[in-house]
Amino acid sequence: MTNGMVPTISSRAHRIWLGLKQELQDKYKGCHYPVRSGLGPEADYEFSLKGDVERGRFGVTLYDNLFEGYSKPDTSTVKPLFLSGYEPWRRFEADYRQGRKEAYQKEKERWTRTLIGRAEKDVIPGLSSMIEVKESATSLTNWYFTLNTEGAIYGFEQAMNNTFMSRIDNRTPLKGLYLAGAWGNPGGGYAAVLRSGQITFGKIMEDSKPPHHG
Repeated sequence: MTNGMVPTISSRAHRIWLGLKQELQDKYKGCHYPVRSGLGPEADYEFSLKGDVERGRFGVTLYDNLFEGYSKPDTSTVKPLFLSGYEPWRRFEADYRQGRKEAYQKEKERWTRTLIGRAEKDVIPGLSSMIEVKESATSLTNWYFTLNTEGAIYGFEQAMNNTFMSRIDNRTPLKGLYLAGAWGNPGGGYAAVLRSGQITFGKIMEDSKPPHHG
């Protein structure tokens, strides 16, 4: 598959979508604001894996500064996003799949409340009072809607044994079975997934050519 090694799975994420009853474009010129622990990237990575939303690195995206007219006049759309490991949610998995979500919902709300509080403190003062619509999603949410293993958002991890030239091939050993998307080549992310579809289409067309008989 990839130098004989089984690739690991990418990050998961806790995402929050906020509809605000106020425009922010005049106050904020950037579209993405990272918030770090101040303890360095290694510490931030460990906090993310453990689901330490009180200290881990996360980002706040202002969509109206990415695309003019994204929201209706006098409103804004903001998304705090915290990359995480799966272990913090594994203990809820069995009950979640059976529809028993009370404990899960409490933890989901705690993560959401904590990240909104940090975003308010470090990025958008007064954020809580602006919120009109709020929705959030965990690793289990992503699993539910996409069936991605453990809710992975980028497919296989971009690790040393599974990146660039060593990335898994979109043409599999099984005739007629191809990969396209975050799990294939070149990997996760909007642009990469679009490129993956393009690469896979090219391989399908190559394999569909009738044999040449000279």
